[in-house]
Amino acid sequence: MAYDYEGSVEFRGDASRALECARGLLVAKGLNVLPLSGNQLHFENTGSYLNTKKQPLLMVSKGVITATGSALTVQAELGNLRALVKFLALLITVMAIPETAMLAVILVMVAKQPELLPVCFLTLAPITFVLFLMPKLQRGVIGRALDALLNEVAGVELPRGQTGRGRSDGFEYKSSVHLFGLPLVHIAMSQQSRGVAKGIIAVGDVAFGVLFAMGGFAVGGISVGGGAFGVIAVGGGAFGAVSVGGLAVGLLAFGGLAIGL
Repeated sequence: MAYDYEGSVEFRGDASRALECARGLLVAKGLNVLPLSGNQLHFENTGSYLNTKKQPLLMVSKGVITATGSALTVQAELGNLRALVKFLALLITVMAIPETAMLAVILVMVAKQPELLPVCFLTLAPITFVLFLMPKLQRGVIGRALDALLNEVAGVELPRGQTGRGRSDGFEYKSSVHLFGLPLVHIAMSQQSRGVAKGIIAVGDVAFGVLFAMGGFAVGGISVGGGAFGVIAVGGGAFGAVSVGGLAVGLLAFGGLAIGL
């Protein structure tokens, strides 16, 4: 069987005790643990992929921990992550297609600005993030959580900075290129609290971007998010010169409740 993730740590202790320790940790994380099978402990997540409780290990659909005389190994399938990506991509597509069409109508028939039509396709930006960037970032978060689990079972003391948020509870990336004192790209996502991203291009739980921002709360020139503020804003609540959303406020506004000129 091909697994999506495999990792190991050196171990020379009591295998049975290690697997029992792993059982307790997995159960505490909300996973279903099957009876021991020799030197292997199988586990799975039978719950919905939408109910992760900000716990990265719940993105694992099933896996196995194997204890030998020299190593502890974990192998895992990330089926719940794949299912979540498909669901979000479909949901965003269903929402983005009519928003793109409506924004195009507004720009052409109301604003008389057909040259701005390329702006309409910014509503599709979240699809690219969900399909390509989010899975890669989330795989890293899940991998670090599995590594931390193995190290805890093996009794390995991790170096400072490799536990807590930095180890398994979030992800942060800042590009080395800066403009006006801000990173060109800043991505910040946290499993336990809000990750705040600030940059020319920003993606995070809370995002402040000069050119582009995407997140649960986004502020930027072009902003996409649950709450979006920007020159061009697309979101559940959108506030901007051109705004599209469930609640839209702006010079040009279109949505379930739209307030504009």
